[in-house]
Amino acid sequence: MSSAARFASYFVGSIRVVILADGARTFPLTDDFVINATKDEINAALSDAGLPVNQITTTYTPILLDCGNRKVLIDTGNGAAGLAVDPAGPGCLSESLRQAGIKAAEIDTVVISHCHPDHVNGLIDENGNSAYPNAAILVPSVEWDFWMQMAPRIPAPSPRMMKLTQTNLKVFHSLKNQVQVYSDGDKILDGVTAVMTPGHSIGHMSFIVKSGSEEVFLQSDLTNNPAIFLRNPGWHGRFDQYPMLAESTRREKLHWLAQTRIRVQGYHFPFPGCGYVEQTADGYHFKPLTLGVKTAHGG
Repeated sequence: MSSAARFASYFVGSIRVVILADGARTFPLTDDFVINATKDEINAALSDAGLPVNQITTTYTPILLDCGNRKVLIDTGNGAAGLAVDPAGPGCLSESLRQAGIKAAEIDTVVISHCHPDHVNGLIDENGNSAYPNAAILVPSVEWDFWMQMAPRIPAPSPRMMKLTQTNLKVFHSLKNQVQVYSDGDKILDGVTAVMTPGHSIGHMSFIVKSGSEEVFLQSDLTNNPAIFLRNPGWHGRFDQYPMLAESTRREKLHWLAQTRIRVQGYHFPFPGCGYVEQTADGYHFKPLTLGVKTAHGG
């Protein structure tokens, strides 16, 4: 059992939001991690946040919405491919689900926010079969059209674009009968609305979950590491497909979150990744909420 496997939960009205750890990966800080900031500037941001310098830790946190008669998983983590790279690294979602008492066969819908490996690789198991055989798999229509039709025809793709395309073709090869597409503004289910937040990926989606008078914004990859990109919303990560668009989307949504004080859930925020966005003099700050984090041992 991975020591990284754990879960936490809270309610938005009658919807139980289950936060599921898929582990984390720590790697050396490179000169190009932020393409418009120096390594010294990034280290200063890390130090200001009380984090080690010269290294980055990325957390992966899928979400399950338990609506009683519906169980909807949003993003699937790194899957067996992640564990194959590092058995102690990311890829422990299935164990976190088990600890939370949720069986893969009970999940009736899987929603993909965007088609990057740390969100789609968990759709298949170690044998290449569907990890959620009873679920409809919802993919943003813009993402589906791009990665499955347009990207394979790009004459000279960058190495990263080529790898992303190959991953998506491999993952979705045997899942096409399960796939349905959705668009901006669509109701994924009662109380859950898709919100187009492009830039990080061409058709990147976030979600508003609302029940009664309560709501939370699932921001997917709108903002990566909050110590870096929340404090400096103008910085461009090397992983953003359209950096300028990613910045304008990020600034718009962060301003909205800070003004409205809506709870936010971040896929790459330190686990459990739920809290509030607060505006500062030159950027934003993430104020986490304290949630009871549980493991199979009750920790």
